Amino acid sequence: MSSTLTNWRSALFRLALFALLVALLLRQVDLSLVLNYFRPDLLVAATAIQPLVAVSFLFGALRLRLLVGPDSARFTTVLNALLLSSGMNLLLPGRLSEVLKVTYLRDHDGVAASAGLAAVFLERLTDIIILGILAVASIWLALADPGPGFVVLMIAAVATLLALPLLEMIVSAAVRIIPGAWLREMVMRVNTQLVARVKDRTIYGALGYGACLWLSSLANVYLFLHISGNASIGISGALVIFVLSMVGGAIPALPGGFGTYEAAVVFALKGYGYSVEEAIPIALAMHAGQLFLSSVAAAWIVVTETTGVRSLTSQITAVLRSRQDS
Repeated sequence: MSSTLTNWRSALFRLALFALLVALLLRQVDLSLVLNYFRPDLLVAATAIQPLVAVSFLFGALRLRLLVGPDSARFTTVLNALLLSSGMNLLLPGRLSEVLKVTYLRDHDGVAASAGLAAVFLERLTDIIILGILAVASIWLALADPGPGFVVLMIAAVATLLALPLLEMIVSAAVRIIPGAWLREMVMRVNTQLVARVKDRTIYGALGYGACLWLSSLANVYLFLHISGNASIGISGALVIFVLSMVGGAIPALPGGFGTYEAAVVFALKGYGYSVEEAIPIALAMHAGQLFLSSVAAAWIVVTETTGVRSLTSQITAVLRSRQDS
């Protein structure tokens, strides 16, 4: 009960903070000007990027299938799990939708929960590494003299890659402080999967697929800006906007990264001479275009298939009851 109350308080706090930010923004923004900047070419741009959005999901599915084990799941099942998770992120806060990848793969192709959790963890790890590298590149392009900060970021990116073989030792050390035997056992199973993926160098293949995913995502940002009449920003500007939008969207404020994503894009566009009123429609249309495919696919999957949440929850409940009885 206390955990549920804490979650509700956290959610209400985030909503209140978001409402405060919106109120402050509305005091500084002329809404009539914002509406004037909603042009038809924004809809055209959002439609035009859909093939690149689809390509990003294909690379993402290839990465997730590699991390789960190519022989463990069908490509279509992995792709559906990815689309379901991405689409449901619009409704679930704090990236809770990541769990749906695990439950869907388990329910439809029998992928062990430990293997699914390990794959999701390595997904996020490769994303952090690639985002760090892209951030370094954007700083290099945006600043004529990046200074010592650039060197520190580059060293951190290289050190992360070199530290991957130490993942087993790090997780094993963390397991010792986890309360509850059943939870320690689950973490150890996940750790076994993590170690296997690092030792057989699968993670490096996942980094390759992840790089393709992120580059195709960068391409859709560049294409959107080009079609919507913002081509003067160029590829370097698109990279800066893309990196900031990913960082903003990752902040767990509202589901889907709404609000923080737009704020990051508006902040970036202001650096290229755009007014807040002009930047807001661009940010909203670009975000909507990137979310459209997965939201439609997720709605279809939820209506026509099982997500696996109920079966996994029932099994966990049964295990906990059996341990209490014993």
